[in-house]
Amino acid sequence: MTTDHHYTGINRKSKPWYLGPESYLLCRLHLQKLSMILKLIFLCFTQYSIGSIHQNLRYFETLHADDLTHKIVKRGLKESSHPYNHIKEVQLRTHGRDFRLILSPKTDILHSNFKAYTVDGEGKETTVHVERDSFLHGRVFGEVDSHVSVHMDDGVMTGSIHLPEDVYHIEPSWRHLPDLDNKTMITYKQSDVKFSWERPSEDHDAPRPKICGYVKEGAELEIDDDDDEDYEKDKWTADQHHRAKRQIDQYEYTPTRTRCPLLLVADYRFFQEMGASNTKTTINYLISLIDRVHKIYNDTSWQDRQEVDGFKGMGFVIKKIVVHSDPTRIKSGEAHYNMIRDKWDVRNLLEVFSRDPQHRNFCLAHLFTHQTFTASNYLVLGLAYIAAARRNTQGGVCSKVFQKWLHTLLELRTEF
Repeated sequence: MTTDHHYTGINRKSKPWYLGPESYLLCRLHLQKLSMILKLIFLCFTQYSIGSIHQNLRYFETLHADDLTHKIVKRGLKESSHPYNHIKEVQLRTHGRDFRLILSPKTDILHSNFKAYTVDGEGKETTVHVERDSFLHGRVFGEVDSHVSVHMDDGVMTGSIHLPEDVYHIEPSWRHLPDLDNKTMITYKQSDVKFSWERPSEDHDAPRPKICGYVKEGAELEIDDDDDEDYEKDKWTADQHHRAKRQIDQYEYTPTRTRCPLLLVADYRFFQEMGASNTKTTINYLISLIDRVHKIYNDTSWQDRQEVDGFKGMGFVIKKIVVHSDPTRIKSGEAHYNMIRDKWDVRNLLEVFSRDPQHRNFCLAHLFTHQTFTASNYLVLGLAYIAAARRNTQGGVCSKVFQKWLHTLLELRTEF
């Protein structure tokens, strides 16, 4: 009972998302949108630990693992990677309604060569095994337009149930209600979330919230966003007079590289606060987070212009996860994104994180930390290098290496 209260990677040398003269604006928006979505979803999961859960949710209920009913609907006689070789049914009741979830293993969020590691203070990596079959997706029985994505860990569910009228979220209660046992979950509707920026602040001088900032590196990029957009719009307007209408009518784009391989890095703060100092809990949390981002991207129709059909199916796969279990020990005069420091400058942290040469092996590297930053009287929860609207500029997804100083190379495909 409840209580109220076929991977296809992106080649860095290719232009996988090229659409036309305005495509550079679109490519820049990909990273901006990704960074914003990650912060919004992260806030849904984490802002309750900052204050009382009653302050951040209009209504929620608790659910115990014993209240969930599990049943194997189908188990294949032979081992197979086919998603319907193993079908499971989970039943639960919350928010006044019964949910009958028809689930099967979700295999498309992890890269075929996916690896996960924990790293100690000396930099030693240890491989961590991840139970892929514990990540499930499916639908609600009787609901045609529904989607379910969950992770099961020892009977405890973390995930979301998407219905036309609302989204129901389920997650462990220990982050918000520490007095309850580890088998208890909280359930809440997305419409009941009260974001901090929606609540009036008693301190009018307090920094205003800003979900994510952005950075452009290189002298050629030190212009306003509006200048970038005006440049492309003017160029497109001029080019229109020299293009026959038949080119637009015949225009068709079918993406062949549709998955962006990700590197996810959790620093020791994130490991302690959001992962409860448990490596597997941290890894499962990150996978569930990216799974939700992937669904948003995969369901989005991308288009340059209204007169041209867009395309769907662009998304992400997680290729590697690194979890720092301890602060990184450094020599005098050195800096590391995972070292002990009371307060980071927001841009400095992004730059230090971007010095890691392994980032070039991924389409995008994302650092997860548990701290907030202040910049220009804004509370900034994340920062990213973004691409400009023009060709051959630095920053954004799959960006080339940028040499900032004589001996400093930055991978600008980074954010946190």
